[in-house]
Amino acid sequence: MDLLSVGHKFGSMIFKLIGEEAGTEEFRQQSVIYSHYSACNSFINFASTKLTPKHKIRVKRLHRNDSPQTVCITQEPNIQRIVPLRARNPCGESSDLQTISVNKSITRKFGPRRNAQGYNYAAQLCFMKDECFASCVGVSRSTFEDLMTRISEVTRDTSARRSQEICLRIRLLMTIIYLTSKKVYKDLHNLFGYCEANICRLVCRTINDINLLSTNAIKWPISPESTADEFYEVHQFPGVLGAIDAMHLVSRAPEKMHDEYRNSRGKYTIILLAICDAQKKFTYVSVGYPGTFTDQKCLESTDLGSNLDNIPNDYFPLDKYHLIGSENFQLRDGLMVPFKAHEVNNDQNLDFNERLLKTQSITPSTFVEMRSRFQTLNKLEMSIERVVEFTTACCILHNVCLDNNDHWAGPLITNEDATSLNHPEPEIVAAPASALAKRARLVDQMCQALDS
Repeated sequence: MDLLSVGHKFGSMIFKLIGEEAGTEEFRQQSVIYSHYSACNSFINFASTKLTPKHKIRVKRLHRNDSPQTVCITQEPNIQRIVPLRARNPCGESSDLQTISVNKSITRKFGPRRNAQGYNYAAQLCFMKDECFASCVGVSRSTFEDLMTRISEVTRDTSARRSQEICLRIRLLMTIIYLTSKKVYKDLHNLFGYCEANICRLVCRTINDINLLSTNAIKWPISPESTADEFYEVHQFPGVLGAIDAMHLVSRAPEKMHDEYRNSRGKYTIILLAICDAQKKFTYVSVGYPGTFTDQKCLESTDLGSNLDNIPNDYFPLDKYHLIGSENFQLRDGLMVPFKAHEVNNDQNLDFNERLLKTQSITPSTFVEMRSRFQTLNKLEMSIERVVEFTTACCILHNVCLDNNDHWAGPLITNEDATSLNHPEPEIVAAPASALAKRARLVDQMCQALDS
């Protein structure tokens, strides 16, 4: 390279060397002038006017671990001199050992990658206050660290190399920011400095790691009695173990199956069927059904729905406990639904419907909170397989947030396309006599509770 590209930091050393070789008074005077003007512009002006082409120099940086670092400067073809230089400080001009130690720890923790503005965004998040971190990432710091620990235990990254641990932290930050905001891969590229293709690959890999937590994050209630007591405190509906409902997710339909995924509102959607407890945590999730499916058909397509009349003991005993659903489902021994309009002939049936619907509204409100936090669910422009993976990951992250008391306090996003659709009335299927008797018994039980 020529003299003009050497830079400001090598200016004084170059003048000293040239002055010694030339031995003229002119070079000494120019060296004094440069010492009074520290700006690089004055050095460039002098170099372009006073030096001849034979004063071209070459700079060769030796091994990075040499102490001190050296620069080899050649002015004439037969003249070569080694000049010792100070090693480069990674913290800039500061020589504080504590600052250097902090910088090295940040580099090990978040990696050296910087964005176009020269900032390490992942390291900046480390020094933010908890409120700023939650607003930038979308989850609290405790939730993020807990998620890091869970994924590390499942993927066994704790015994892996440090580089893999750095990759996990950075890609988890990128993934959560992508899920909780309206940012696309290009925005993440501007923040973290990685290319868009690499970000897409890292986000998909992290989604797969999050889905490995499904067995521990989404699980059926262990104690039916305590779960039923929590539901009873909501609106005094007895024996409830979960509220079931469905949500439509606007997505991209397959090329050869457009009609199957177009719902009654003309949107291409994929259905999420979920059961929630009284704490608004998911206890059962099934996603991937076409938008033309009714809520009842989605339930019948699952193992749980096919066994509602004969629930295994692993779930709950049918004589004491049950699920509750809206009028879009059919009455079964394990699923209580409200009376039809023509069946409401007294105040007891009307009170039964009011209590059931108010208790069942926990699941729709959970959907609203989840969509408000994870805004990528509002429109999933990806394949069906990716939609299933991303939606399941959002349900898992929702439960992890509640485990860490990280409740959504931001604005709620309500979308009519996400609500459970009222499809045309299907063919009337007679409810089992045992289910009708169980519902009548619950009506009597609630009436006795009111009288007492």
